[in-house]
Amino acid sequence: PKFTVTADGGQWRRTNRGVTKAELMTNKAQKLKVCWERAGRASEAGIVEFETPSYLSELGIWITQKEWNKPSPFVVSFRTAGRDTDVGYRYQNAEGYMTLSIT
Repeated sequence: PKFTVTADGGQWRRTNRGVTKAELMTNKAQKLKVCWERAGRASEAGIVEFETPSYLSELGIWITQKEWNKPSPFVVSFRTAGRDTDVGYRYQNAEGYMTLSIT
C-alpha cells in the first residue's frame, strides 16, 4: 500500500505485531487465539499456529569423562533434514551464523 502524509501532519502506527518476553510453548500442534488486554478489557488480536516439529535423526549425546559430580563438556551430534525437504531447505539457504540452544 501507499501512504501519503499531508502538510498538516499525520501518524502511522503499526498494530499488527505483538512482542513478548515470554516463551510460547505447547506439547502438541494446534492453533490458538492470541488476545491483548488493556485496562481490564481484552480483545482477540490474532491466531498463533504451532506445528509438529521434525524429529532429529541420528541423535547422539556423549559425555567426555566418567567421574561423578564433576562438570565436564559433552558432545551432541545430529543430522538435520535433507535439502530436498521443506524443513531442510532453510538450512541450505541460511546466511550468517546459526545457533543451537539446549534448554
